[in-house]
Amino acid sequence: MDFLNHEQNITHNVKSLSNLITRCMNNAALQIDPDITGMQCAFIGYLMYHSEQDVFQKELGEKFLIRQSTVTGILQLMEKNSLIRRDAVDKDGRLKKITPTQKAAAFHVKFEQSLAAIESTISEGLSQKEKDDFILMIQKMKQNLLSTPLLTTNENFLGGSNIND
Repeated sequence: MDFLNHEQNITHNVKSLSNLITRCMNNAALQIDPDITGMQCAFIGYLMYHSEQDVFQKELGEKFLIRQSTVTGILQLMEKNSLIRRDAVDKDGRLKKITPTQKAAAFHVKFEQSLAAIESTISEGLSQKEKDDFILMIQKMKQNLLSTPLLTTNENFLGGSNIND
């Protein structure tokens, strides 16, 4: 394989696609609320879809494959901007479940429309089989990367989570 030929390089293509998706999501979020970032959108979405259960900081790090220090910074800003509350759990006062506020819920309703438009645009012209195959390939690539020594050392977000959720 010619790694200098970016058109044939999986890493380059996935990174480029990821950058485009991030830009679309950030721009969509900016149109709704200029203070909410793309990663905060992702957290809000996860919290809204899991509103019937307790969600904790560690779970967010594992789900989004980011370091706990990054999660802490994002959550602190979200709390400051009244997007989340941290509530003590009855069984263990040290644990704080993360709960979206009404402000986050209102944002989520509007942002869902933007996400649907982005999903529709990105998958335009693809058959259901092509989409399913692409998802399967992405999941395999994530598993491959999670097993590499490049990630298994000096990383604190690999808490045995299921990345396919």
